Amino acid sequence: PVMSRKGGVGVNVYSDQAGVLRRIGGNFTYAYHINFKGSFDHRLSIGIAGGLESVRINHNEVNAQDITDPLLVDGNTNRALGFSAAAGINYHFKGWDLGISVPYVVSTDLRYLNDNSKAGFLYERHYVISSSYDISLGEDRFHLIPNAQARTSNITFKNYQVDAGLIFMYKNWLWVSGTYRHDYAVSIGGGFKVHDMVS
Repeated sequence: PVMSRKGGVGVNVYSDQAGVLRRIGGNFTYAYHINFKGSFDHRLSIGIAGGLESVRINHNEVNAQDITDPLLVDGNTNRALGFSAAAGINYHFKGWDLGISVPYVVSTDLRYLNDNSKAGFLYERHYVISSSYDISLGEDRFHLIPNAQARTSNITFKNYQVDAGLIFMYKNWLWVSGTYRHDYAVSIGGGFKVHDMVS
């Protein structure tokens, strides 16, 4: 039975460089938690997010066969702006998490800020499956969290990307991470908690 329910709201601000595209944006998030048998260690969470994103082509990273491509040479190389929303669901049991999310489940056309015309690139809906397991070490001071993720833009997973990573966390306030994306790249990251409600 469902014994208690909790919700949470948040704000996410980001800046991302991926290939030739630079993205800057922010969104509001809401999560609704259903705790089974009164325990937060066994719960189902449903989340939604929505916000604005600015996208710009980084011309220094472009290696084009056709330098006369209108996308590169016309006046519409300024930032394009659009709205997008995401949704997801996550099942948590003790240290194990299994989630499914859909970035860009709803989105508007990207439009250039200088003349409101449609941009030459679009948002694409993705389907993401992820799983992780929290291993507690040293009287709960240290945590190792192996994780894996599969992402596709086609619900049949005809084309997909697979990531595998590991997070090392100290006392739930300082962490470092490493991720390998199959046949593509390796990334490292880290973070810290400023306050119980801010990280």
